[in-house]
Parts: sequence; C-alpha cells; structure tokens
Amino acid sequence: MHTKRKFKVHEWKKIFNRKQFSLKKQLILLISICWLLPIMIIFVNMSSTYQMDMIKKTEDIRMEETKAYTMALSYNINEVIDLTKNLFYDRLIETPWQKYMDGAIDWGEYYDESKKMINIKFDKDWRIDEAFFYLLESPEQIYPCTTGELEVFQGNVKEAAHEVSANPSARVIVKVVDKEIYIFRNIYAIHGYKKIATMVIKLNTQELLNRMNSSDEYDLVFYINKGEENITYDRETKDCEQKKEILEVVKYNFKREGNIIKQYQLTDREKQYQGFVYQKAYDDYNLCSILIIDRTELFVVFKTLVNLVEGLLIVVIPILAIFILMFKKNFTFPIEHMVEAFKEIKEGNMGIQIPRDRDTMPNQEFIYLVDSFNEMSTKIKYLFNYAYNEEIARKDAQIIALQSQINPHFLNNTLEMMNWQARMAGDVSVSKMIEALSTLLDYTMNRESKRLISLAEEIRCADAYLYIISMRFGQRLQVEKEIDQSILQTQVPQIILQPLLENAVLHGIESENRGTIWLQVYKKEANIFMEVRNTGKKLTKEKEEKIASILNGEQEIKKGRGQHTSLGIRNVNQRIKLIYGDNYGLTIKSCGENITCSTIKIPFEGDIL
Repeated sequence: MHTKRKFKVHEWKKIFNRKQFSLKKQLILLISICWLLPIMIIFVNMSSTYQMDMIKKTEDIRMEETKAYTMALSYNINEVIDLTKNLFYDRLIETPWQKYMDGAIDWGEYYDESKKMINIKFDKDWRIDEAFFYLLESPEQIYPCTTGELEVFQGNVKEAAHEVSANPSARVIVKVVDKEIYIFRNIYAIHGYKKIATMVIKLNTQELLNRMNSSDEYDLVFYINKGEENITYDRETKDCEQKKEILEVVKYNFKREGNIIKQYQLTDREKQYQGFVYQKAYDDYNLCSILIIDRTELFVVFKTLVNLVEGLLIVVIPILAIFILMFKKNFTFPIEHMVEAFKEIKEGNMGIQIPRDRDTMPNQEFIYLVDSFNEMSTKIKYLFNYAYNEEIARKDAQIIALQSQINPHFLNNTLEMMNWQARMAGDVSVSKMIEALSTLLDYTMNRESKRLISLAEEIRCADAYLYIISMRFGQRLQVEKEIDQSILQTQVPQIILQPLLENAVLHGIESENRGTIWLQVYKKEANIFMEVRNTGKKLTKEKEEKIASILNGEQEIKKGRGQHTSLGIRNVNQRIKLIYGDNYGLTIKSCGENITCSTIKIPFEGDIL
C-alpha cells in the first residue's frame, strides 16, 4: 500500500512538472477562483453547517412557541379553576342552600340569591362562555349563572356532569367535550362536609385560542387529561392522514405519561409534517400541546439564501466573462507577443523588433515596455557583433601579460652546459639540482604558449621546485604529498602550484627555519582542489583579511621582501577567475594551530570563459 502511494505521488509530480502553466492560464484561474470561490464557499457552508444550524434554530423556536401556547392556555384554565374554588370557600352556593333547607327562603328566592352572588364573579369574565349548577336533590333543575341561554346541558356534557356528581371527590375535573373545554366540580357544605351541588363551566374555547395569536403556517392542537377528544386551531387536520398519524402517536404517549413534564419532536412516516410536543402536569389536570408544521417551513430561510446565491451567480458569471475577455485583450495578448519576441532572441535572432500599433499593444504601459524592449534588442545585437570579440581578445592579452610576469629570462642552454660540466666533475648533487632547475625554467618559459596543461605536468613542475628547496633546508624540511591519480590528465592553468609553494616557504618555513609542507590534490563533487599546507607562525584574522585584499587586487603590493610571492599568488587568483569565472580562485586561511592553508578551486573538466 505504501509503495502504491509513493508511485501515485511520483506520477502526479511528473504530470505537473511536464509542462508549466502559462501566465494567462494562471491569472484566469486566479481571477475565476477569486470571484467564484467565495460564492461556492458560502453555498457549501449553507448546504451543510449553516443549513443544519438554521433548521436547529427553527426547531428550537417552534418548541418555545409550543411551550408558550401551553402556558397561555393553562394560565386561563387555572384562573377559572380558582374562581370555582372561591365558590366553595366563599360559600356562595352553600349559604342560600342552608337558608333554603332551614325554610327561611323558598326555591325562587334561593335561585335568585345564588345567581346574583355567582353572576358577580362569572358573568363579566371573557373566558367563561356559560356556567350553571344543579342540586343533587333535584338534578333535573338547572340553575344558570350567566346571562347566556342554557343550551349545552345535554348529551355528552350532561353525561359527563352526572359522572362527576356520582364521584365523591371535591377535586376540579377538566375535560374536553364536543371540542370544548369544560370544568366540573362538586360543591360541598363546609359544615358537615355534605355534597350539595355540581357546578359546570363551559369555557369560551375559540376565544382562548384566538387570543393566542397562532400563525396560519401551522396547526395547534391540545389534549387535556388523557381525553379522547382534543381542541384544535387548525383547518385541515381532520382531512390530513399524516397529521392524524402524528396526533395518534401523541395521544398514545400522553395517556401513558401525561403526569410528567416532557417535550419531544416527531414526524409522520412520509416525513412531510413535523410535530413539536410539550406536556405538563398541573394540580387539577394534565395538558399536552402539539404544534404541527409542514417540514418545508424548516427550509424557508435556507431556500431564500440559495435563491440569493443563484442570483449572484447569474450576475457574476457574465461579469466574469466580460472581465476575462478584457483581461486577455489588454494584458495576456501583449505579454504573449513579448514572450514570442524573447524566444526569438533566445534562438539567436538578435535585434528583433516588436510592432507598437494599437492592435498589438492596446495601452500605454505596454507601449513603453515595447519601446524599451526594442531598444534593448538593438543594444544586444551591437554587443554581440562587436563588444564580445573585443572582450575575448582583451582577456587573452591579460592572461598572457599575467603569465609573462612570472616567466624567468634565463637561457636553458646555459643550464644544460653547467649540468654537463657537473656530471664530468662527478658532482651528482649539483647535477640533480641543475636538472630540477632546468625542468622548472623550461616549464615556466612555456615555449608553446599553452594556456592550459595537464595536472601531471603541473605537479612535475612542483616536484622540481620542492627538490631544490629540500636541498636547501635538508632535514629541516618535511614534504608530504597526496595526489589523486585519477585526475592527472585534467587540464589546469599553467604555473599555479609553484607560487603557492614559494609563498609557503617564504612565510612559513623560513620564518621558523624548519617545518612541513603538505601538498594534496583531490576531486570533490564537480570541482578539483589543490591544497598547500605549511607550518609556521599563526595566521591572524587581520593577516587573513590583508591577504584576501591582495588576492582580489584591492590592496597595492609594497616593495620589499615578499613582493615577488605576493605578485605570484595574486596572478594565480586573477588567472583562474579570468579563465573559469568568479566562483573559482585561490584562498589563503588558517586551518589549525600554526598551520596555513592555500587552496585552489577549479571546475573538473569545466568550461572556459
């Protein structure tokens, strides 16, 4: 698996490195990204995080609305329940009934007195539609307590009232009967705690719902006390199977767990509608509210934003197309003409000119660039036709002049005659020294005027010089050499090692009257290094800086002892830089305690300037 992944990465690199994209394509891509990417980011964000966040917030709002409707309805029901409790505690029915039982008043006076006392509390309350009571001794005799006509005490309402009357409890009973909210309660006499009557109150259900200011966007349904019926503020719940499905599930749950506070959400099986349910248990009843909405309402805000993004795209894409066309005409086309002209120069067509007409260069900035390019092209042609050959000739003359400064003016024939006489006299040491000196002089005179020779010849000259110096110092001079034999045929500038050896002897060995010289020639990466190390006095930082300025020609060489070697090492450095360039040359630095390193760096089989 790991190998396969590496292969894929390698293949992608090959694809991208095979051909670089043009500036025109890069800029068009960049502009398109800058225009379209923000819109796409907004759209993607809305499609995922923002969409879910908006749905969650909408659901939370709907749930809070459901809670608010529950609290509003329960508040009004509780207020009416408190009024019925006052009937018991204020003895509004018991007092007239006691008078009637004592014979102090007749039936007519009993009813008038009871109705007058109850009507004060009930008749002006907008929540109460109708209210009446009946005595248990004569349940068929109904006593209205409000000004409205008594029309409800029949059918299911009458049956529910008699069920309450048969129950010995004095608790308030809240029921939904025929889609209306009723409150039932048995009235007991405080003295002797005898049940004397049953009170029935019909709430103004529709007005209670109307005052909740519920929206037409959803349906609002209430269940009370696990009843089979509900009250609703909708228009189509009865005819919608999906909504009925939600209500059946809620009714089932409410029957099982109606006595606990609970909130939850549910949808129908087709995911078309969503219900928000909140139920709460009160002292005298349990109330459950269901708010049913079409699920498309959850996406209303999101759809609005999607429409906005689509509108932006409709506007942005034509503008982007116009911008790209203008950009190509005023920017990319002129650049393409200039790139083609540069390619012509690269192919050797010096002096090429770019037309400066309006069709080719549509704006002032590019006209200025074209004029500058044409002028530059003309100058380049002149430099290549005249100045280059002149510069090459100047370099050759300078190299010959530098070499001539260190070529001795001795006659090699004279040395051959001296060598012959030494041999005849039997003086072998003198003969070998003369042979070494002859080799050295023959090499430095360079009768063939070669600019480059083999590394083997350069080392042969260095060996001749070291032999002469070793004869001078004897055992006081130690010479160690380490030469890479594989690079001996490499071409190098002439007379570059001898000046370094002379400098090592003059400033190192002679100052201490003894010492060691190491000669190391080796190849490292694409370069050849020739390193001469010698013992002697410590090379200070100031001395290093002075030597560097001499090598670079920044400091004038003073006459006196050491002038010849200073000229020699400077010439070596300058010749190498003229032949190979400024990245190569000679450096002299301290490389240890009382050890100085002189290092030449040249390219291995490098190109010559």
